[in-house]
Amino acid sequence: LFNTGACSWLYRIVVEQLFGLKGTNQGLSIEPKLPEDWDQVEVNRRFRGATFRIQMQKDNSVETPAISIDGQTINGTLITNIQAGEHYEIRVLLPKSVHKKTDSFNETCPEAGVSGGVA
Repeated sequence: LFNTGACSWLYRIVVEQLFGLKGTNQGLSIEPKLPEDWDQVEVNRRFRGATFRIQMQKDNSVETPAISIDGQTINGTLITNIQAGEHYEIRVLLPKSVHKKTDSFNETCPEAGVSGGVA
C-alpha cells in the first residue's frame, strides 16, 4: 500500500490542504482550511532547512487571517526570507465560522428525506 504513493498524497492533503502549509518559490504560504469544529491546532514543519512551530487558533477578534512570526505581525499569508537552521514561532489567528452548525443529516440535506441523521 505504501509503495503506491498513498503516503505522499496523504501528506499533501493534510499538510498542504487542511493546514494550508505550501512551499512556493517565494517562501512558505499559510492558508489553513480547518474544519469548523476545530478551534486550534499546532503543527511542526521543516522547510528550506528551517523549523517552523505553527499554532493556529480560531478567534472572534479577527475577520481575516492574521499571521505573526516570532511576535511580529506580517502582511499577507507568505513567509519570506527564510534562513536555514533558524527556528520560527508562527501564530495564526483565524476568524471563527459564522455558519450555523447542524445536528442532523436531515438539516444538512433535507431532500434526502431521512430522519435520525443516518441514511
